[in-house]
Amino acid sequence: MASKLTWATRLLPVLALTALVGLAMYARRYMEIDFTVESIRAFVTGLGVWGPIVFVGLLGFRVVLLLPSKLLLLAGGICFGALEGSLYGALGITLSGVLAYGFTRWLGVDRVRSQVPPRARQALALASSRGGAGLMAVGTAYPIGPLTAYHVGAALAAMPFVAFLVALAAGSAVRSAVFSWFGDVLATRTFLEILAATMLFGLAALPLLHPRVRGWLRARMDEAPAD
Repeated sequence: MASKLTWATRLLPVLALTALVGLAMYARRYMEIDFTVESIRAFVTGLGVWGPIVFVGLLGFRVVLLLPSKLLLLAGGICFGALEGSLYGALGITLSGVLAYGFTRWLGVDRVRSQVPPRARQALALASSRGGAGLMAVGTAYPIGPLTAYHVGAALAAMPFVAFLVALAAGSAVRSAVFSWFGDVLATRTFLEILAATMLFGLAALPLLHPRVRGWLRARMDEAPAD
């Protein structure tokens, strides 16, 4: 069973890429869409209010649709520009987080918690601490790493919904702004500007590459009381 799941997981990106290429060919041939930034943005603008609605919906239900948030947020910057892409991306990530939080609570905290590994349960103790909302906001804002795990963890840690929502909205705004800005740069700037933006974007990964930072995080998890 595990091997079948592994093969299915490996196959999904290939199927997604094939579908994307097929959709692009269809759009170019039958919808007469040229794949330039100007034509893409003109097409999206022509959709009116449905363009943002569909984009926010894709982000909101991305877990069910198996769509990576990073690629969607980059696409938002390409299709809408940095400013509007940031706004719509933040709304979509916030919607996704609220759905994850609500679904986890609906399933039952005890039922979901029983499936959580011991080390992750120690992380839940951190989420339920006084600084848990801040931790979730930083985790959501940080451009590298998971999103849904933080939102499910907040529900399992019984974080109050208002605190969760405020932290979620703040973190979503930062993450969306970073990816939308980068997508806009990729679509509209020169090669040297893209290279500089890529190097700046890559700096976000440096803290986790340092052994002292990783050691500090492990120490904080080991210090957290287990359930």
